[in-house]
Amino acid sequence: MDTDECGIYLNSCNRKYGKGYVSARVREVGPYGHTDKWTLIMTISPTGFRHVLFRKVSGTTAYDFYLFIERVILRVDGLGIQLTFLWDNLSSHSSDALTLLIYNHGHRIIARPAYRPEDGPIEYVFNYYECRLRDRLYFIRNEHDLVRNTHNILSTMRGFDNYFRHCGY
Repeated sequence: MDTDECGIYLNSCNRKYGKGYVSARVREVGPYGHTDKWTLIMTISPTGFRHVLFRKVSGTTAYDFYLFIERVILRVDGLGIQLTFLWDNLSSHSSDALTLLIYNHGHRIIARPAYRPEDGPIEYVFNYYECRLRDRLYFIRNEHDLVRNTHNILSTMRGFDNYFRHCGY
């Protein structure tokens, strides 16, 4: 299970003229101009399992990350599956309470090397998500549209095993 988070900002390219792709001018006024940050926390497995939390917060605290991992563990409890959690060295990923939670449920933790995002399958998933979100930029006019498009993109993603294989897992 590779787990990480990314931040999404809903803002404008140019408040006066609206939104547009890079090097494309759009002279339509859009409802942009604010810089609210949304945080997407996601875990994936080679089997296609995914667990997602997408909400308007400025970052991931150790408590938020603990609750997220706890929900993942509760989803697989009773299935007899031993999970191996893989993530980077963000400080919110390394609390004692989180480590105890994972080990007490019979799972393992592997830390990815620092400053090596190419070693994480989840990074490729986030890249794909970002590209698909950018394709829909013109249709995202408010927070509801952002949430709906994010859900549509993430629910149609398949083939996580290829990302794990590419990274050598």
